[in-house]
Amino acid sequence: MPENKKFRIILIASIIFIVLLVLILGLVLGLKKDKDNDIPADDVEIVNSYDNTEELMKKFPLQNNITVQDGLEKRIQNRLLTGFENWNRG
Repeated sequence: MPENKKFRIILIASIIFIVLLVLILGLVLGLKKDKDNDIPADDVEIVNSYDNTEELMKKFPLQNNITVQDGLEKRIQNRLLTGFENWNRG
């Protein structure tokens, strides 16, 4: 009987070891695969300009337009529109 118990312990330990090994290898290979599929930064052109608000407003028309008067408000509006443009490029 003690030999049967030893065999079960060795069998369970072996199964646990194999399962852990498979999980670790899957995680490592999965992370490597994700890293290989990342888009290099050079492939996507990021727009970062405050001088293209009119162009961006034509591309992304506003439904509830508000009057933008202050320089800070204009920069915020441009930053939001630029964010939409960059989102569409990525």
